[in-house]
Amino acid sequence: MGTTNGWSCIFSRAALVKKFFPDLSQVPMLPGDIEVPAAGEINTDEKIDAFDAQYGTRTIDMIKAAGDDRAMFYSGIGGGIRKIETDVISGFKDGLSIVKWQNIRSDGQPTHHTEYPDTDIPLMRLSEAYLTRAEAKFRLREDATEDINTLRRRANCTRLVQTVTEKEIIDEWAREFYLEGRRRSDLIRFDMFTSNKYLWDWKGGAATGTSVSSFYNVYPIPASDMNNNPNMSQNTGY
Repeated sequence: MGTTNGWSCIFSRAALVKKFFPDLSQVPMLPGDIEVPAAGEINTDEKIDAFDAQYGTRTIDMIKAAGDDRAMFYSGIGGGIRKIETDVISGFKDGLSIVKWQNIRSDGQPTHHTEYPDTDIPLMRLSEAYLTRAEAKFRLREDATEDINTLRRRANCTRLVQTVTEKEIIDEWAREFYLEGRRRSDLIRFDMFTSNKYLWDWKGGAATGTSVSSFYNVYPIPASDMNNNPNMSQNTGY
C-alpha cells in the first residue's frame, strides 16, 4: 500500500457508487462531449478545482448530490475524464476516484516509509459498535432503525431508514467502512461473498457477476506453514 508520493488514487466500481447513487445517471460527471483542455492549461490544483466547479464534479459536489458525507468520490478533470462502468480498472479514467484516504500525514508531511503506510494501528470506530448492534437487533427481529439513522444523521445523510432489511444493513456496512479492510468478512457473515445472493460486476469473472465455489470463504494455508508443520492439512479446495 505504500507509495512514494502523497496522492495515489484508488478507484470505485459501479457496485460501490450505487450504494450512494442507486440511479447512476444522478452521479455528477463531466459531459461526454466536453472539450478537454490542452496539456498545461490546468496544471495546478487551483485551476483543476475551478474547472471542476463549472460542472459540479468536485468531491464536495459529489457529497451534496448523494446527500451523504461518506460519498467521497471524485469525477472531475484531474487525471482525465472518468467513466463509472468499465471492464477494467487500471488508471485514472477507469472508475471514480476515491478520496477517503491520502498517503500523507494530517500535517501535510510525507509518510515515514515509501513501502508501508503509517496507518498500521487497529481501531474500532464508534460506528462499528452501532452497526454491530443494529445487525444483532435485526437478527433478533428487533427494531434497528435508530442505530442506522444515528450514523446517517452524523453523516448528514438526507435519507433515513423507516424499516431495516438485510440488504440495508450490508449496504450500510459498505457505506460506512469501504476501504477499511472488512468488506470480505462482512459478506461472508451474510453468506454473500461466494453465493449468488449478492452479485457485483465481474464477480467470478462474469460482467454481471456470478457465484463462485464456497471454499473461497476461507483462505488457503500458506505453503511455508504447511512445510513447517507436517500435521497440518490444506483447506478444502486449495
